[in-house]
Amino acid sequence: MPITATNDKPVPDDVIAIEEILDRYECIACGYIYDPEVGDPAGGIPPGTLFEDLPGDWVCPECGAGKDQFIRFEIVKL
Repeated sequence: MPITATNDKPVPDDVIAIEEILDRYECIACGYIYDPEVGDPAGGIPPGTLFEDLPGDWVCPECGAGKDQFIRFEIVKL
C-alpha cells in the first residue's frame, strides 16, 4: 500500500519519512553529549529538561565547561 501525503497524493518511493528530529548538544571542549531525554541526573537535572531550561550555572558533567561551550545538532529518526 503506497504512503500518501496529507493532500492524498501518493508519496514517491524515494522520499524518506522522518519520524522525529531530536536535538542534542555537544560540548566542544570534551565531546560530552547532553541528551534532553536523559537530562543530567547526577547534576540534579531530571529527564525531559530542555537545554534552554538548564540553569545558567550548569556545567558539563565531564569537563566543567559552561553552557556556552555547547553546540546544538540534530538526530533524525527515520
